[in-house]
Amino acid sequence: MSNSEAIKGVQSIRNGLREDVNNLIEDFDRMASVRFVDFSRLWKERHLSWIFTYKLNIIDMREFIEDAYQIILDQLNRSAKPERAILILYLIYCFYMCQPITPKIPIKLNLSKFKAFRYLFQESRVNKHLDACYIWMKLLSLGAFHMVDQTKAYGPLAMKKDPTLGASSSSTNNFSLDRTCEIQTEMEKVKNLHYSYLALKDSLEGPDAENVKALALVRDEFFDQFANILEKSAEEESNLNNQEESSALVPY
Repeated sequence: MSNSEAIKGVQSIRNGLREDVNNLIEDFDRMASVRFVDFSRLWKERHLSWIFTYKLNIIDMREFIEDAYQIILDQLNRSAKPERAILILYLIYCFYMCQPITPKIPIKLNLSKFKAFRYLFQESRVNKHLDACYIWMKLLSLGAFHMVDQTKAYGPLAMKKDPTLGASSSSTNNFSLDRTCEIQTEMEKVKNLHYSYLALKDSLEGPDAENVKALALVRDEFFDQFANILEKSAEEESNLNNQEESSALVPY
């Protein structure tokens, strides 16, 4: 399977998943149920676990699973009625448990989604929705969640690969460069903080000073390596822009 065929295939199953999720939500809403046994019957009838049988390499499979989480979590908000929120919890649980990757890909939650789930858990306790309480606690016990600021990370490599951020279209090229510069600025702040931390360690005195000085949160060469990646990425983007501008001047 060529790379373009794989991309088209992944896009098609993403679209199919989005449609399946919407249909399942409609069916579960009509049932007016909060029981996991009712949800599992719909899950089995729609063969949703079969979505993982599409032949993908490990990288594409990881990305698809994270996209699947996001498609499901997009349906969750504090204003959602309890039955809808509980359905989202059941869906995210089943996708987490059925994924064919070991170790399992964690579910990325930003603060607003975490608060929505926590509010759902509190309401479920009050209303005795024990199935929902159990599923939430099971996910927590499995370490299924990864708290993040952004549900999708955008570094230099991710921006190059993502068609909405990278150099796949001329309308987004400048955005990639701007984003790279923004990351570089933030990394400079982290770098300065790191060296301030090192200076503070060096100034310590006392019996435990040597043990503390031996601690290292970040390797010193990390920042230089990251700067090289950013510089190389920005150079490639700039060269690509120049090529596109040159080709635009060539008459057809």
